[in-house]
This record gives sequence, structure tokens and C-alpha cells, in this order.
Amino acid sequence: MAGDGAIRLDRPVLEWFARHREPWLTMAMRLVTGLGSSVLLIRLVLGAGAWFRWRGRARPAMLLAMAYAGADLLSRAIRALTGRARPPAALVVAHFAGHAFP
Repeated sequence: MAGDGAIRLDRPVLEWFARHREPWLTMAMRLVTGLGSSVLLIRLVLGAGAWFRWRGRARPAMLLAMAYAGADLLSRAIRALTGRARPPAALVVAHFAGHAFP
């Protein structure tokens, strides 16, 4: 993947965004990122699943859980297969473990 054209654009694009970073926008993006966090999504899936089960509809609850599990598995597999490095520590807003999503 190291020779891929899109990867060569990563550093210049990252540096451009870092130069134009605004505190209010960073806070807004942290909020958006939090909406996609596992902590929130798992609670949402469990809550919606419980509501479906309470309404006597097990199939939607099962499909919802399977969709979340499949998306999580696919994301982990793509990260492992691509091995994309995270941005350098000097340019990041927060630190995360593992590979970046391509």
C-alpha cells in the first residue's frame, strides 16, 4: 500500500488541515466522532434491540445486532489488511491505538 497514490496525498492534506485548525471546529468534530463511538453505538443498538423485543419483534433486534457486529468486524479487517499508519503525534488532536482507517 505504500506506493498507492492516495497515501501520498495524506501528509499534505493533513498538514493543510492542521494549519487551518480552529478550536470551535475541533470541538464540533469531536462531537461528530463521539456519535460514531462504540460506547454510544452499542448502547443505541441495545436500547433499540430491547425496544423491538418488548414490542414482540425479535427479528429486527437480531438484524440490528448482526449489522453492528458485521460493520465492526469489517472495519477491523480493513484496518488490519491495509496497515495504514496514524498521523504523526505532532499533528494529531487525540491519540488512538492501532491502525488508521484508509
